[in-house]
Amino acid sequence: RPWMLGVGNHEAVCNYSEFTRRAAGNPYRASMSSSPQYFSRLHGSVFLIALSAEQGRLDSWDSEEFQWLRNQLHLAQELKRNGSSSFTLTFLHYPTQLTGYCSYSIGYCCDGQTNGDGQPCGKAKGGLNSSLWARAEDLFLEYEVDIHFTAHEHVYERSEPVYRYSLCPNTSSRHWSHEQQYIDPACPLYVVTGSAGNVEVFPNTWLREPEWTHPSRTNLFGFLNVSFEARAEEPFGSGHTLHLRYEA
Repeated sequence: RPWMLGVGNHEAVCNYSEFTRRAAGNPYRASMSSSPQYFSRLHGSVFLIALSAEQGRLDSWDSEEFQWLRNQLHLAQELKRNGSSSFTLTFLHYPTQLTGYCSYSIGYCCDGQTNGDGQPCGKAKGGLNSSLWARAEDLFLEYEVDIHFTAHEHVYERSEPVYRYSLCPNTSSRHWSHEQQYIDPACPLYVVTGSAGNVEVFPNTWLREPEWTHPSRTNLFGFLNVSFEARAEEPFGSGHTLHLRYEA
């Protein structure tokens, strides 16, 4: 079967040469990308955007990849509005790059007040109108990104629809058939799904549980299954449904 590969820090060991060889089938040229490290693809009714923060690619708002991303998000939104796509999903290895949320007890994660080093969260909460983290979050909100997937930490957690470390206002949800369901939330969900990583076992240590995290945090080995259904679950009528199921 075809695979769409994402790049992370482990590929740097051999200067990304092995990744480049294995990722030759990534559809980067078709999506106007200059590197197999970042690309997009419309898969059925789901628009997928794979990103790379390697080698400083996303350290600047004016970087080549950031400019490419803005164009792809604009395209994704157009596809949603003309009915060609129902969901926009983004993927990046690191939980807080280019934006994102995590509450594991590690320095770059933040519970909205303090980070894993016990210090104030820094850029995630300060300078919200100017920081790259906040500008990227605004970009995701503007172009209606539905879920941002990351990894790196060998744990699993996911957020509720969230913006600026607060629950997204006016979000409609309910429990239905053993699922927590959201009805077209205005803000993205953020998922850290790195628990299928290598043999390094992360301790089960977390920051305080913030209001924006869904009760899902675990360091157990597992993986996330994402499936798409071309109809809405009752009682929401017609439409499309995206299912997330974590399997430990």
